Amino acid sequence: MPASAATSMLSSGLFVSLIALSGYFVLPWLFFRLKRASAAQTCNEDVLRLIFEHCSDSTLANAGRVCRSWVDPAQRELFSVLPPKRSQKRTMSWEPLGTVLLGNPRLRSYIRRLKISVMGMKELDNYDWVRLLPYHGITSLELSSWPNDQLHAALGNMFLTSPGLSNLQQLRIAGAILTDPAVSQKFLSNPSLSHLQLVFLGGPAPSQPFSRRPLNTLTRLSIAAQSLLIEDVPAMIWACRASLRRLDLHLKHNPDPTGYARLAAAFQAVPHLEHIHLDWDGSSTLHGDPTPVLDGLGLMLPNLRHLRAGAGLYTAAFFAHLPPALETLHLQYSHQKGVGAEAHFPAGAAIADLSTHPTLRSFTLSPAVGCPFMEFPALIVASKSFRFEFATPAKVEESYVSWD
Repeated sequence: MPASAATSMLSSGLFVSLIALSGYFVLPWLFFRLKRASAAQTCNEDVLRLIFEHCSDSTLANAGRVCRSWVDPAQRELFSVLPPKRSQKRTMSWEPLGTVLLGNPRLRSYIRRLKISVMGMKELDNYDWVRLLPYHGITSLELSSWPNDQLHAALGNMFLTSPGLSNLQQLRIAGAILTDPAVSQKFLSNPSLSHLQLVFLGGPAPSQPFSRRPLNTLTRLSIAAQSLLIEDVPAMIWACRASLRRLDLHLKHNPDPTGYARLAAAFQAVPHLEHIHLDWDGSSTLHGDPTPVLDGLGLMLPNLRHLRAGAGLYTAAFFAHLPPALETLHLQYSHQKGVGAEAHFPAGAAIADLSTHPTLRSFTLSPAVGCPFMEFPALIVASKSFRFEFATPAKVEESYVSWD
């Protein structure tokens, strides 16, 4: 960087100094004069995010470019999403960034959203600063880790002693961490928590954290699991039935008939649900083909406005009882029984009921995993009252298990 440019940055009191050493970026003077910056000399959330990214994995020139944007006035709450370690080809240096956050209270106070990914005990040292976050500082936390009991216990202890995690609104966490009653009580009793995402990498879900008290603040529950006992899902839905408005459920294994019955019973406990994303991994046939649990869904969930469902979870009968308030519908198709296009998707029944639905705005059709793309020209001709779209291969791959 030219000397004149460095002098200009120093004189303004707003600069980032990065020194490349042995392939790592050392940050000895990051935000050196933040204490002297006025209230107007704070950056907006996009600039702060870029600064964190560039300080972790970029070049000195890029960091300097971001630094020059630091004078932008704040427009919204500041936050930073700290990305996880990447592949070995692009490994980040967490030690310098962790050191800066550990020694800079003002910089820590800017963070609102936090994303942490740890694969081993040694990496926990880079997150000592989490315990120093200001009270009620973090609103969104995403935590992922390998299934390791010792690591889960250490992470649980970290968050039990972190006052900055007392005001979470969104939490995405490995479900095994919640098996500690003290940890689950801290998170699930949070009066601000509205969106809970549980990821189970192996083993059944622990239903204990959900059976102690109702979760009356949760409006959205998202569950993804490699292996999940379906009886645990109704317990979770039941616990937050008073406030739940959206349910996202992706399972690796197709439930057995008893599991489907329990899931249908759970739906009846939340007639005010407005948004459902329901999908099984088509590669698993542990209990045979999926059961059309969505048939008659409109009778159980009259307030449902948005539905996304995997192949095999519906038949032609599903379209005869669509939820009366439905606005967007995204279905997957795959080969069921018979030959031809109708064996993949009941286009005739769909056309008859979708074209006359009073509130439907959008219908998207995409193939299940491993199913070839097919054309349903009659749907295109009939879609005059709503927007119809065939999902492209890129969109299918990008949106698979998407909870946006």
